[in-house]
Amino acid sequence: MDPWTAQVRGFLTALAAQNTKTWWDAHKAAYASGLKAPAEALLARLTPPIEAMTGHKASAKLFRAHRDVRFSRDKTPYNTHLHLAWHLAAGGRQDPALFFGIGLEEVTVGVGVMEFTPDVLADWRRLLDLDGPRLAGLLQGAEAAGLRLWEPALKRVPSPWPQDHPQGRFLRMKGLVATTQIGAARIGAARIGAAQIDAAQPGAAQPGAAQLGAARIGAAPALDAAIMAAFRAGLPVLQALDSVL
Repeated sequence: MDPWTAQVRGFLTALAAQNTKTWWDAHKAAYASGLKAPAEALLARLTPPIEAMTGHKASAKLFRAHRDVRFSRDKTPYNTHLHLAWHLAAGGRQDPALFFGIGLEEVTVGVGVMEFTPDVLADWRRLLDLDGPRLAGLLQGAEAAGLRLWEPALKRVPSPWPQDHPQGRFLRMKGLVATTQIGAARIGAARIGAAQIDAAQPGAAQPGAAQLGAARIGAAPALDAAIMAAFRAGLPVLQALDSVL
């Protein structure tokens, strides 16, 4: 496992055992130096290669640690995951995203749009009916590259399309997201291409002196390369989305 992801999961495991404001306040500095600062450095490092790969400007985001508990029965105050995203300004009705997350059990990389707006959903279904083989080919290509499409939200093919429609699986979707898990083996293999990530971003922002020790852990080139390899595998999904967004 990458040293930084192991550190993050250790922190999150301890948080899950004592998810209280008292524990958080006592460990807020550890979160800032060990999770937040390296995550922000990762966002900054990968933004240039993501923009070069996709041809779109990317807006980087680190999701907040505090949970929104207003409408939730679960009132635990803090998230037990670390989520990062790059939203692409593709000029369409919705912006697709590339995302990276570290949880208690897994490290996930993904691409897509989690939920279509009503107008995009209607066009997605019409396009599947008119140009289904091409879209299916793109999505099956992503699956062949090791990504997993999120399961359809609907159990049945929506009307007016027949239940045996050739693209029934995709018609039952209300968004389009593909993910993969990365672990020690994938990160180790990515070391071969790690130098390409460094070369692609000569002006990448560097952490300040106070953050240097923690940020160095998060700056593992092999982790960067593994994330970028997963994003490249997801390019067919972005192509399919580009057809409808």
